[in-house]
Formats: sequence, structure tokens, C-alpha cells
Amino acid sequence: MKFWEFFRFELTYRVRSVSTWIYFFAFLGLSLLMVENVLVQEAKGSGNTGNNFHVNAPFLISFAMVFLSMIGMAVTAGLFSDAAVRDFQTRMYPLFFTAPVSKAAYLGGRFLGTFVINALLTMLLPLGLILGLQLLDLEPELLGPFRLEAFLQP
Repeated sequence: MKFWEFFRFELTYRVRSVSTWIYFFAFLGLSLLMVENVLVQEAKGSGNTGNNFHVNAPFLISFAMVFLSMIGMAVTAGLFSDAAVRDFQTRMYPLFFTAPVSKAAYLGGRFLGTFVINALLTMLLPLGLILGLQLLDLEPELLGPFRLEAFLQP
């Protein structure tokens, strides 16, 4: 029972946290900028590859996901490190060390709550790419057929 209380607390803490919303808008904005400034340039042949690709080609989508995931690793480190040291910064640790709470419930609830938020933030990357492709007014010859697996696989 205490596991789910820690899980619920971590989720509500993260949803109310300003940093989570900054990460949310940063991921969404970076995905939209990646479509507009990198994928379209590569598709037109003015990028580094020198080849003409469709904007939504699986190669370019994978490239964008790898690049954005590297930035996402720093966000992941920030989320999990905050969950690890927050009790010591707020001086709450004596309360948790004297209460009858198992390590599995405490650490597992904290980990799972942060993991769920991190997974939701990471899922914004392909959603931002899809949204960016839909919002841009691209020439029909730059777009290939829409394949959902090209966005889900990376």
C-alpha cells in the first residue's frame, strides 16, 4: 500500500513541478524545430547527406529521434537525480528513516513515479515530429507515405 502512496506522491509532485512543464515545452519545441530546420533541409538536399529524401523518411525520422534522445538523456538524469536527493535537500529524511517504510516501497514508488513521467516526456518526441509534419505547409513532393512504424520504432 505504501508503494502506491509513494508512486502517487511522486507523480503529483512531478506534474505540479515547473521543471516538468519546462521539459514538456522544450521537448515539443525541439521536435517542431527539428522538423522545420533539419528534416526539411535534408529533404531538399541542402543538408549534409547531399541526397534527396522525403521529409518523413524513416532514415531522417531515426536521425531526429537519436539526436533528440541525446538531449533527453540529460533530462532523464535531472529527473532521477532530483527524486534521489530531494529528501535530503528538504530535510525530510529523518521522517522517512524513522517511519516503518520498506526500502522497496520507498525507492520503488519514487523510481516508478519518475519513470512514468520520463516515459511520457520521451513520448513527446515522436508526437512532436508528427505534429510538426502536419503543421508545416510542405510541397507534396517532399512528403512520402505516412508510416506510423517509422515514428514508433526509434
